Amino acid sequence: MVDAAASKVRRRRIVHLEPAARDWLAVAWELQAELPVPQVSRRRWTRMLRDHPGFEDWPKDVLRHTAASHLLTLKKDAAGVALELGNSPQVLLTHYRELVTRDQAAEFWALVP
Repeated sequence: MVDAAASKVRRRRIVHLEPAARDWLAVAWELQAELPVPQVSRRRWTRMLRDHPGFEDWPKDVLRHTAASHLLTLKKDAAGVALELGNSPQVLLTHYRELVTRDQAAEFWALVP
């Protein structure tokens, strides 16, 4: 569940995690990671992640946008994905449709620990 206070549009929503996300969270819990990750740690990890492949820029919300593109390709249900992401179907179709192939989405969701 995404609490209203954490939501950009200030509405609570239920998110159904994909198996890959559940697998990654299970590893974090086994390692007794602090969840959610504190803002200062998130910035540090984002910088490290950005610098590792040599990116000069880290676009705002790139991880969310990447997940949205891959989720829309996987589910093929703009209304359902929009509900979980807190967007409208029109926003999803305008910004995320057909940015990745089915094979790329399958590869993305197969990234598990």
